[in-house]
Amino acid sequence: MRHPQRYNNKALFLISIWFSFLTCGSAFLTTNPRRCTALEVANTEPRSCFYRSPVTGKWTPRLELSELVVGQALEGAVVVQEKLNGKTGPKVWVDCGVGLYKKNDWKIQTAMLRLGNAKASVAAKKAARLRNKKHFPVYVSRIRLENDQLEVTLEPEAQKTSSPSMIRLQELQPGQELSGIIQRVEDYGLLIHVGANRPGLLHIRRVGDLYQKFIDKADGLKKVGLQKGVQVDVQVISCEKKRLFLDFSESLKQEAERKYKAVAEDDPYAEEAALFEVQQQQQQQNTELTALVDDDEEDDYDEDEDDDDDYDEDREIEDAMGLGRY
Repeated sequence: MRHPQRYNNKALFLISIWFSFLTCGSAFLTTNPRRCTALEVANTEPRSCFYRSPVTGKWTPRLELSELVVGQALEGAVVVQEKLNGKTGPKVWVDCGVGLYKKNDWKIQTAMLRLGNAKASVAAKKAARLRNKKHFPVYVSRIRLENDQLEVTLEPEAQKTSSPSMIRLQELQPGQELSGIIQRVEDYGLLIHVGANRPGLLHIRRVGDLYQKFIDKADGLKKVGLQKGVQVDVQVISCEKKRLFLDFSESLKQEAERKYKAVAEDDPYAEEAALFEVQQQQQQQNTELTALVDDDEEDDYDEDEDDDDDYDEDREIEDAMGLGRY
């Protein structure tokens, strides 16, 4: 008769082996979670990511996004996606042989190609021509490593108008003075390029403070010489949540103050005349607004028929500064 204790010992032995296998196996799985899509060799460098080039038809390693420079030519671009009715203008996305290596893995990095501010019909024809091409060359115009974004252009001269070393908004400090170029003139103020990856806003109220007179929207800005392409010295007011707000530099404000005082000394009524001008213009605006309200009350007005009353200056400013949009 076999002793039952011997069977108990064998059972415990087998259970301990099984438990050890489960423990070691789970430990192996948790300490080796990486996929084999980007294998690493002994020198810890990731394996290249290959794609079939539409130019040569051969397998070619992709360029990594961080290795690109502004103005670099990229051959063999093909359209993979398009958006012709975007708020920031018509655009297409192309695959131009660029990849993004992150977290031990590769992914395809598409590039955005803007089609300008043409009419919808013209943009559609341009997109169709690009889509029907087997491949075409593009040139790097902007690189945003912080957002993993890439922009290209069809023009090789883009490198002359794009800065290869953009200032990050986080690096700007209140009071810091910069030299900028006016990019756009809007009713609410000026959008100025100061070398950062987003334009800064110089509000129209600050222009009025500098010239000490009422500035009537975009036309008023142009009348005082603030037009697209004009260089202007500014300082940083604030830079929060990707919003950059600017003011004129202290030297400009001091110079304008000296000129204003000199005019006031030559003409003691200059200050009163300027104040009267502002009051008259504000009164005219109030009269026009009152007349507009009266007309609306008389007419059978339907809010759903007119979307212009939904105008939101803050939203338009954010759209112009490129916030939340690629």
